[in-house]
Amino acid sequence: MNGASAGGMDAAAAGAHLPGKRMRWLDSAPAPASSPPAPSPRFTSRRLGPATALQVDFPPLSLSQPAASARPGERHLVIHLAGRGVYWHERGRSSQAAGDVAVLGGAPGCGVSHPDGGRVIRWTLPASRLDPFLPGAEARDFLLLPGGRAVTQALAAWASALARLRGPVTPAATDALISQLCALTGLAAREAAGPRSAGLDRADRQRARLLFHMEQNIGDPDLSPSAAARALGFSERWAHALMAPTGRSFREHLAARRIELSAMMLRDAAFKTMPVARIAFQCGFNDLTTFYRRFRGRHGLAPGAWRRLQQNRAGS
Repeated sequence: MNGASAGGMDAAAAGAHLPGKRMRWLDSAPAPASSPPAPSPRFTSRRLGPATALQVDFPPLSLSQPAASARPGERHLVIHLAGRGVYWHERGRSSQAAGDVAVLGGAPGCGVSHPDGGRVIRWTLPASRLDPFLPGAEARDFLLLPGGRAVTQALAAWASALARLRGPVTPAATDALISQLCALTGLAAREAAGPRSAGLDRADRQRARLLFHMEQNIGDPDLSPSAAARALGFSERWAHALMAPTGRSFREHLAARRIELSAMMLRDAAFKTMPVARIAFQCGFNDLTTFYRRFRGRHGLAPGAWRRLQQNRAGS
Protein backbone atom coordinates (compact mmCIF):
# COMPACT_ATOMS: atom_id res chain seq x y z
CA MET A 1 0.00 0.00 0.00
CA ASN A 2 1.39 3.34 -0.99
CA GLY A 3 0.91 6.61 0.89
CA ALA A 4 1.16 10.23 -0.15
CA SER A 5 0.36 13.46 1.64
CA ALA A 6 -0.12 17.06 0.65
CA GLY A 7 -0.12 20.24 2.72
CA GLY A 8 -2.26 23.35 2.32
CA MET A 9 -3.58 24.09 -1.18
CA ASP A 10 -6.23 26.04 -2.99
CA ALA A 11 -9.55 24.69 -4.28
CA ALA A 12 -8.17 23.91 -7.73
CA ALA A 13 -5.36 21.79 -6.30
CA ALA A 14 -7.73 20.17 -3.84
CA GLY A 15 -9.84 19.04 -6.78
CA ALA A 16 -7.05 16.66 -7.78
CA HIS A 17 -7.77 14.71 -4.58
CA LEU A 18 -11.57 15.00 -4.94
CA PRO A 19 -12.11 14.55 -8.69
CA GLY A 20 -15.46 15.58 -10.10
CA LYS A 21 -16.48 17.53 -6.98
CA ARG A 22 -17.51 21.18 -6.83
CA MET A 23 -15.85 22.89 -3.84
CA ARG A 24 -16.51 26.26 -2.23
CA TRP A 25 -14.90 27.68 0.90
CA LEU A 26 -17.35 29.10 3.46
CA ASP A 27 -16.50 32.32 5.33
CA SER A 28 -18.58 33.33 8.32
CA ALA A 29 -17.50 36.99 7.99
CA PRO A 30 -15.30 39.08 5.68
CA ALA A 31 -11.68 38.87 6.81
CA PRO A 32 -9.69 42.10 7.30
CA ALA A 33 -7.14 42.83 4.60
CA SER A 34 -4.30 42.25 7.05
CA SER A 35 -5.53 38.79 8.06
CA PRO A 36 -3.46 35.75 7.09
CA PRO A 37 -4.91 33.62 4.28
CA ALA A 38 -7.54 31.08 5.30
CA PRO A 39 -6.19 27.54 5.83
CA SER A 40 -6.62 25.07 2.99
CA PRO A 41 -7.39 21.36 3.26
CA ARG A 42 -4.64 18.91 4.13
CA PHE A 43 -4.77 15.50 2.48
CA THR A 44 -3.20 12.15 3.30
CA SER A 45 -3.96 9.26 0.96
CA ARG A 46 -3.48 5.51 1.27
CA ARG A 47 -4.20 2.80 -1.29
CA LEU A 48 -5.24 -0.74 -0.39
CA GLY A 49 -5.80 -2.85 -3.49
CA PRO A 50 -8.87 -1.52 -5.34
CA ALA A 51 -9.76 0.81 -2.44
CA THR A 52 -8.39 4.24 -1.56
CA ALA A 53 -8.46 6.05 1.80
CA LEU A 54 -8.21 9.83 1.86
CA GLN A 55 -7.88 11.65 5.20
CA VAL A 56 -8.82 15.32 4.91
CA ASP A 57 -8.48 18.14 7.44
CA PHE A 58 -10.42 21.07 6.03
CA PRO A 59 -11.66 24.60 6.80
CA PRO A 60 -15.36 25.50 6.43
CA LEU A 61 -16.46 24.37 2.98
CA SER A 62 -19.29 23.17 0.79
CA LEU A 63 -18.82 20.15 -1.49
CA SER A 64 -21.24 18.94 -4.18
CA GLN A 65 -21.44 16.19 -6.80
CA PRO A 66 -22.41 17.55 -10.27
CA ALA A 67 -24.43 15.18 -12.47
CA ALA A 68 -21.73 15.01 -15.13
CA SER A 69 -19.14 13.65 -12.69
CA ALA A 70 -21.23 10.93 -11.01
CA ARG A 71 -19.45 7.57 -10.84
CA PRO A 72 -22.02 4.79 -10.34
CA GLY A 73 -19.29 2.14 -10.03
CA GLU A 74 -17.93 3.69 -6.82
CA ARG A 75 -19.12 3.97 -3.25
CA HIS A 76 -17.70 6.34 -0.62
CA LEU A 77 -17.52 5.49 3.06
CA VAL A 78 -16.97 8.74 4.99
CA ILE A 79 -15.82 8.52 8.62
CA HIS A 80 -16.46 11.86 10.37
CA LEU A 81 -13.67 12.22 12.93
CA ALA A 82 -14.38 15.86 13.81
CA GLY A 83 -16.82 18.63 12.85
CA ARG A 84 -20.51 18.90 12.13
CA GLY A 85 -22.30 19.38 8.84
CA VAL A 86 -25.41 18.91 6.71
CA TYR A 87 -25.77 16.48 3.81
CA TRP A 88 -28.29 17.14 1.07
CA HIS A 89 -29.54 14.35 -1.18
CA GLU A 90 -32.58 13.31 -3.20
CA ARG A 91 -34.53 12.34 -0.05
CA GLY A 92 -33.90 15.63 1.77
CA ARG A 93 -31.30 16.81 4.28
CA SER A 94 -29.50 15.01 7.11
CA SER A 95 -27.50 16.58 9.94
CA GLN A 96 -24.12 14.99 10.61
CA ALA A 97 -22.08 15.00 13.82
CA ALA A 98 -18.60 13.82 14.76
CA GLY A 99 -18.52 10.04 14.95
CA ASP A 100 -21.14 9.52 12.23
CA VAL A 101 -20.40 7.46 9.13
CA ALA A 102 -21.91 8.27 5.72
CA VAL A 103 -22.30 5.83 2.82
CA LEU A 104 -22.43 7.74 -0.46
CA GLY A 105 -23.21 6.36 -3.90
CA GLY A 106 -22.75 7.70 -7.39
CA ALA A 107 -26.04 9.59 -7.54
CA PRO A 108 -25.76 13.19 -8.78
CA GLY A 109 -27.03 16.15 -6.82
CA CYS A 110 -25.64 15.09 -3.42
CA GLY A 111 -23.46 17.34 -1.33
CA VAL A 112 -22.34 18.35 2.14
CA SER A 113 -21.72 21.62 3.94
CA HIS A 114 -19.30 21.92 6.89
CA PRO A 115 -19.72 25.40 8.46
CA ASP A 116 -16.94 24.87 11.01
CA GLY A 117 -14.51 22.68 9.06
CA GLY A 118 -13.60 19.22 10.23
CA ARG A 119 -11.68 16.02 9.63
CA VAL A 120 -12.81 12.92 7.73
CA ILE A 121 -11.47 9.67 6.36
CA ARG A 122 -13.11 8.85 3.03
CA TRP A 123 -12.78 5.33 1.66
CA THR A 124 -13.54 4.88 -2.04
CA LEU A 125 -14.64 1.30 -2.72
CA PRO A 126 -15.83 -0.55 -5.82
CA ALA A 127 -19.62 -0.75 -5.77
CA SER A 128 -19.33 -4.43 -6.69
CA ARG A 129 -17.61 -5.08 -3.34
CA LEU A 130 -19.85 -3.04 -1.03
CA ASP A 131 -23.34 -3.21 -2.55
CA PRO A 132 -24.01 -6.92 -1.87
CA PHE A 133 -23.60 -6.27 1.87
CA LEU A 134 -26.00 -3.29 2.00
CA PRO A 135 -29.59 -3.98 3.12
CA GLY A 136 -31.38 -2.23 0.24
CA ALA A 137 -30.95 -0.32 -3.01
CA GLU A 138 -31.78 3.01 -1.32
CA ALA A 139 -28.76 2.58 0.97
CA ARG A 140 -26.45 2.69 -2.03
CA ASP A 141 -27.04 6.39 -2.79
CA PHE A 142 -27.08 7.86 0.71
CA LEU A 143 -27.06 6.40 4.20
CA LEU A 144 -26.03 8.14 7.45
CA LEU A 145 -25.03 5.84 10.32
CA PRO A 146 -25.23 7.46 13.80
CA GLY A 147 -21.92 7.42 15.65
CA GLY A 148 -23.53 6.52 18.98
CA ARG A 149 -24.25 2.94 17.89
CA ALA A 150 -21.81 0.18 18.82
CA VAL A 151 -21.39 -1.32 15.35
CA THR A 152 -20.92 2.11 13.76
CA GLN A 153 -18.17 2.81 16.31
CA ALA A 154 -16.51 -0.52 15.42
CA LEU A 155 -16.80 0.33 11.72
CA ALA A 156 -15.22 3.76 12.23
CA ALA A 157 -12.37 2.25 14.25
CA TRP A 158 -11.72 -0.45 11.62
CA ALA A 159 -11.83 2.01 8.71
CA SER A 160 -9.48 4.39 10.56
CA ALA A 161 -7.05 1.57 11.39
CA LEU A 162 -6.92 0.43 7.76
CA ALA A 163 -6.18 3.99 6.63
CA ARG A 164 -3.16 4.03 8.97
CA LEU A 165 -1.88 0.62 7.87
CA ARG A 166 1.82 0.55 7.00
CA GLY A 167 4.09 -1.87 5.19
CA PRO A 168 3.42 -4.41 2.43
CA VAL A 169 0.15 -6.33 2.43
CA THR A 170 -0.35 -9.44 0.31
CA PRO A 171 -3.25 -9.46 -2.19
CA ALA A 172 -5.03 -12.20 -0.23
CA ALA A 173 -4.76 -10.22 3.01
CA THR A 174 -5.82 -7.03 1.21
CA ASP A 175 -8.88 -8.80 -0.15
CA ALA A 176 -9.80 -10.09 3.31
CA LEU A 177 -9.36 -6.65 4.93
CA ILE A 178 -11.62 -4.97 2.36
CA SER A 179 -14.21 -7.74 2.77
CA GLN A 180 -14.22 -7.13 6.53
CA LEU A 181 -14.74 -3.41 5.91
CA CYS A 182 -17.69 -4.07 3.59
CA ALA A 183 -19.24 -6.64 5.94
CA LEU A 184 -18.98 -4.24 8.91
CA THR A 185 -20.60 -1.49 6.83
CA GLY A 186 -23.51 -3.78 6.02
CA LEU A 187 -23.88 -4.77 9.68
CA ALA A 188 -23.86 -1.11 10.79
CA ALA A 189 -26.45 -0.26 8.11
CA ARG A 190 -28.79 -2.99 9.35
CA GLU A 191 -28.33 -1.92 12.97
CA ALA A 192 -29.13 1.70 12.06
CA ALA A 193 -32.27 0.65 10.17
CA GLY A 194 -33.66 -0.92 13.38
CA PRO A 195 -37.27 -2.18 13.34
CA ARG A 196 -37.80 -0.87 9.81
CA SER A 197 -35.59 -3.68 8.48
CA ALA A 198 -37.22 -6.47 10.48
CA GLY A 199 -38.78 -8.05 7.39
CA LEU A 200 -35.46 -8.15 5.55
CA ASP A 201 -33.15 -8.70 8.50
CA ARG A 202 -33.02 -12.49 8.35
CA ALA A 203 -32.27 -12.55 4.62
CA ASP A 204 -29.74 -9.73 4.97
CA ARG A 205 -27.88 -11.53 7.74
CA GLN A 206 -27.81 -14.78 5.82
CA ARG A 207 -26.70 -13.03 2.62
CA ALA A 208 -23.84 -11.42 4.53
CA ARG A 209 -22.87 -14.84 5.93
CA LEU A 210 -22.99 -16.35 2.44
CA LEU A 211 -20.84 -13.58 0.95
CA PHE A 212 -18.34 -13.77 3.77
CA HIS A 213 -18.14 -17.56 3.43
CA MET A 214 -17.41 -17.01 -0.25
CA GLU A 215 -14.59 -14.58 0.59
CA GLN A 216 -13.08 -16.94 3.16
CA ASN A 217 -13.08 -19.87 0.73
CA ILE A 218 -12.41 -18.06 -2.55
CA GLY A 219 -9.37 -20.23 -3.28
CA ASP A 220 -11.28 -23.51 -2.90
CA PRO A 221 -11.97 -24.91 -6.40
CA ASP A 222 -14.84 -27.01 -4.99
CA LEU A 223 -16.73 -24.01 -3.64
CA SER A 224 -20.25 -24.07 -5.06
CA PRO A 225 -23.75 -22.94 -4.09
CA SER A 226 -24.56 -26.38 -2.69
CA ALA A 227 -21.29 -26.65 -0.74
CA ALA A 228 -21.74 -23.15 0.74
CA ALA A 229 -25.37 -23.85 1.63
CA ARG A 230 -24.42 -27.07 3.43
CA ALA A 231 -21.67 -25.31 5.38
CA LEU A 232 -24.05 -22.54 6.44
CA GLY A 233 -27.05 -24.75 7.22
CA PHE A 234 -29.58 -23.78 4.58
CA SER A 235 -30.75 -25.09 1.20
CA GLU A 236 -29.09 -24.49 -2.15
CA ARG A 237 -32.34 -22.97 -3.40
CA TRP A 238 -32.23 -20.43 -0.57
CA ALA A 239 -28.59 -19.64 -1.38
CA HIS A 240 -29.62 -18.74 -4.95
CA ALA A 241 -32.54 -16.65 -3.63
CA LEU A 242 -30.20 -14.74 -1.29
CA MET A 243 -27.98 -13.72 -4.21
CA ALA A 244 -30.86 -12.49 -6.40
CA PRO A 245 -30.96 -8.91 -4.97
CA THR A 246 -27.25 -8.44 -5.79
CA GLY A 247 -27.96 -8.75 -9.53
CA ARG A 248 -25.49 -11.63 -9.90
CA SER A 249 -25.77 -15.34 -9.28
CA PHE A 250 -23.54 -17.11 -6.79
CA ARG A 251 -21.29 -18.44 -9.57
CA GLU A 252 -21.14 -15.07 -11.36
CA HIS A 253 -20.19 -13.25 -8.17
CA LEU A 254 -17.59 -15.88 -7.25
CA ALA A 255 -16.00 -15.81 -10.73
CA ALA A 256 -15.87 -11.99 -10.71
CA ARG A 257 -14.24 -11.95 -7.28
CA ARG A 258 -11.67 -14.54 -8.37
CA ILE A 259 -10.79 -12.45 -11.41
CA GLU A 260 -10.38 -9.37 -9.17
CA LEU A 261 -8.08 -11.30 -6.83
CA SER A 262 -6.02 -12.72 -9.71
CA ALA A 263 -5.59 -9.20 -11.16
CA MET A 264 -4.35 -7.94 -7.78
CA MET A 265 -1.76 -10.74 -7.69
CA LEU A 266 -0.68 -10.20 -11.30
CA ARG A 267 -0.17 -6.49 -10.59
CA ASP A 268 1.71 -7.03 -7.32
CA ALA A 269 5.51 -6.97 -7.63
CA ALA A 270 5.74 -9.59 -4.87
CA PHE A 271 4.26 -12.14 -7.32
CA LYS A 272 6.06 -11.02 -10.48
CA THR A 273 7.84 -14.39 -10.88
CA MET A 274 4.82 -16.55 -10.03
CA PRO A 275 3.48 -18.32 -13.15
CA VAL A 276 0.06 -17.23 -14.36
CA ALA A 277 -1.28 -20.77 -14.01
CA ARG A 278 -0.29 -20.95 -10.33
CA ILE A 279 -2.02 -17.62 -9.65
CA ALA A 280 -5.16 -18.94 -11.36
CA PHE A 281 -5.13 -22.09 -9.22
CA GLN A 282 -4.52 -20.11 -6.00
CA CYS A 283 -7.56 -17.97 -6.83
CA GLY A 284 -9.79 -21.05 -7.10
CA PHE A 285 -9.81 -21.75 -10.83
CA ASN A 286 -9.24 -25.40 -11.77
CA ASP A 287 -9.62 -24.84 -15.50
CA LEU A 288 -7.13 -22.53 -17.24
CA THR A 289 -9.32 -22.19 -20.33
CA THR A 290 -12.13 -20.75 -18.19
CA PHE A 291 -9.69 -18.48 -16.35
CA TYR A 292 -8.20 -17.07 -19.56
CA ARG A 293 -11.64 -16.53 -21.11
CA ARG A 294 -13.03 -14.74 -18.08
CA PHE A 295 -9.89 -12.65 -17.57
CA ARG A 296 -9.83 -11.54 -21.19
CA GLY A 297 -13.54 -10.74 -21.01
CA ARG A 298 -12.96 -8.49 -17.98
CA HIS A 299 -9.65 -6.83 -18.93
CA GLY A 300 -9.47 -7.17 -22.72
CA LEU A 301 -6.09 -8.92 -22.63
CA ALA A 302 -4.70 -12.35 -21.76
CA PRO A 303 -3.37 -12.48 -18.16
CA GLY A 304 0.31 -12.53 -19.19
CA ALA A 305 -0.06 -9.57 -21.56
CA TRP A 306 -2.05 -7.63 -18.97
CA ARG A 307 0.64 -8.30 -16.35
CA ARG A 308 3.38 -6.98 -18.64
CA LEU A 309 1.31 -3.87 -19.37
CA GLN A 310 0.92 -3.18 -15.63
CA GLN A 311 4.64 -3.71 -15.05
CA ASN A 312 5.51 -1.32 -17.89
CA ARG A 313 3.17 1.32 -16.47
CA ALA A 314 4.64 0.92 -12.99
CA GLY A 315 8.15 1.35 -14.38
CA SER A 316 7.39 4.42 -16.49
